[in-house]
Amino acid sequence: MRRERQKVIDRPDGPELNFILSESALRRNLGDRAAMRETFTDADYLDSPEALRSYNRLWGRLQAAALGPAESRRLIRRIADEIK
Repeated sequence: MRRERQKVIDRPDGPELNFILSESALRRNLGDRAAMRETFTDADYLDSPEALRSYNRLWGRLQAAALGPAESRRLIRRIADEIK
């Protein structure tokens, strides 16, 4: 299943993906260091239009508060270096 999803994501016309992660999610230990590097979480899918509207509003607020792309890359690299 994971490989099939990856094929869809890697297509030239694949979906655009955006993520907002808390720093604590990046630092949370979910296994040994190798497992930490390999960890992915599955997305929860929303079906209700009301739930989608609610999460869209929340998404906008989170985007406004989140680090920008360059700052995010620096933080992720720093944390990855800490767990090597």
